[in-house]
Amino acid sequence: MSEKPSSIVRFALGVLLIVTAGVIVYLGEIDDSPGLGGIGLILGLVAAAMCVKAVLAYRRAHRSEQ
Repeated sequence: MSEKPSSIVRFALGVLLIVTAGVIVYLGEIDDSPGLGGIGLILGLVAAAMCVKAVLAYRRAHRSEQ
């Protein structure tokens, strides 16, 4: 009986992941590690897509209530 997280929770998680990705990219640049920077970049892109998807789901759900 587990419910799916709401779009607001997904958006908040996405923002947290974007911040984490920024830190990972920064640490990759400090350590001169292209692999770590790449992982941070991929994480940031996935998190940004997750935020966009959450916002669209939120708008779709609240548009039908009006």
